[in-house]
Amino acid sequence: MDGIPVTMIDTPGFDDTTMSDTEILNKIASYLSVSYEFGYRLSGIIYMHRITDTRMTGSSLKNYFMFKNLCGERGMRNVGIITNMWGQIPQDIAEAREDQLRSEDLFFKEDIAHGALLMRHDGSLLSARGIIRHFLKLRPATLQVQHEIVVENRDVTETSACAVMDEGLGRLKEKIGEDIQGIKDEIEEALKGGDSRVTEELGNRVRGLEDNLLEIDVKRQEMSRAFTEERRRAKGLIKELIRRGSSADKGKGTARSMNGKANGNGWIPPESEWNEFKSRQREHTAEIAALKRQVHDSSVSSEKLGKSDSRRSSDVDESDNPIFYALICVIFIVFIARVASV
Repeated sequence: MDGIPVTMIDTPGFDDTTMSDTEILNKIASYLSVSYEFGYRLSGIIYMHRITDTRMTGSSLKNYFMFKNLCGERGMRNVGIITNMWGQIPQDIAEAREDQLRSEDLFFKEDIAHGALLMRHDGSLLSARGIIRHFLKLRPATLQVQHEIVVENRDVTETSACAVMDEGLGRLKEKIGEDIQGIKDEIEEALKGGDSRVTEELGNRVRGLEDNLLEIDVKRQEMSRAFTEERRRAKGLIKELIRRGSSADKGKGTARSMNGKANGNGWIPPESEWNEFKSRQREHTAEIAALKRQVHDSSVSSEKLGKSDSRRSSDVDESDNPIFYALICVIFIVFIARVASV
């Protein structure tokens, strides 16, 4: 878009009917962590919300909490909360709901305060392009789940997003633990009274609850193994995409550096250096435009002087002018040198 390569990544929602939340989290976390290791960052993260929804249901809240914990507070500056379906309800009602989403703690107030942007999508191509252009202006972000898995070396089961998903499971484990302790207290009392039958029954209940705890732990281990396999597949996919695109990417080193992949370690320059780079880029773009005008004006002046080859000169495109090529090459070399120094 506008001469900039854009990659859109569509992810399943956490209310998908064909995959469990565990499978979805594994797929999203594996791709995000592996792409981060390869040096790629996301310029924008989109969360879609229907303006027709009168409230956020339990599943909607859970989905958004998962989304929040994937992004983290620092990643919110690259988040766009996009409301759609504006044409399906009266404008005044839709605007009232938008104000509610922006101003109430139950909805998106906190995240907007951390940099997220509430935006409208009217369903048109123009609207969609406007949203994408907003993200192209942003500096790429590191998401919380990427930092947790790659930098802190956590397993997916130890991430903040997984903690949200396992919140109910955690409460269940806590309840089972309390029940086991209570039954053990009862066993001690039964042993004091010499009631072997009651002791045996209570012992069976404890073993049943302990089996339930073991089953929960086994499921977490299975999730961890599945995550490892998903990461292996994601690495293979990204390597293949890099291989296929390597020839197309030749000569685009500047664009890749602007997207946060300045070297093999995926380094992103500090904010001050990033701003300086963008400023220099604008300056050199303006210099090239000025040179084009200068060459064009010079050509026009030559024609007015009535040179014998004026007709021939007027038929030649300015880009064929050797002076133009020389000047452009000098500026381009200077530009590349300055970018490399950044």
